[in-house]
Amino acid sequence: QIKSMIEQLNDKEKWGIANDIITEQFKNVIGKFRNTIKRKGLTYKKITDIVKKTREEFYAKSRSRY
Repeated sequence: QIKSMIEQLNDKEKWGIANDIITEQFKNVIGKFRNTIKRKGLTYKKITDIVKKTREEFYAKSRSRY
């Protein structure tokens, strides 16, 4: 029933529904990420350090290929 109702909507309405679904999914992912950070005790500084080290390793590996 839901599928047939959606098929009857115009494109603008379909895109609106799709946008709402994607927005909700994004909020859920961000919420889970925030909960994980709280649970594991990660701080902004720790996250920044992890990103920095990962970036350095990535560039070191990519330079060693050439």
